[in-house]
Amino acid sequence: MSQLTINDVLSYACAGIPNSERLIDTILAKGAAALRAVRKRIAYARGAIRELPEEILFRREKAAEGGDAEEAQDATNEADALQQKLDELRRVHDAVSSAGCLAEGVFSYSEARFGLEPADKVLPMVASLIDLVDVTQEYA
Repeated sequence: MSQLTINDVLSYACAGIPNSERLIDTILAKGAAALRAVRKRIAYARGAIRELPEEILFRREKAAEGGDAEEAQDATNEADALQQKLDELRRVHDAVSSAGCLAEGVFSYSEARFGLEPADKVLPMVASLIDLVDVTQEYA
């Protein structure tokens, strides 16, 4: 069974479209940019996931110390908000890491190779990756 390159798959998918070579170049460039953005988001999420638990613990300890009830409630609220952010970052990290694995497969610098998958499976993967990067902009 022969192997198709990503360029072969995109060429097949874009056959008959005027300026299809330019379209393919654009898709590949967006994919490479998406891969770089995914790597940044993975690094950011990993850093935040490492740092936030300490901050949450600090806030919870501050709340447990007692003292002023209003200060304790504020510290508890801050800890809860940070915990929500941490949970969301973990979800984003997991999703983006999965997309990063996909991107590594699709946009490998050594020119990714696919089996004879129909182009209608490959192009949505590229689009999903780019969409995921757009969705996670706020976490960068």
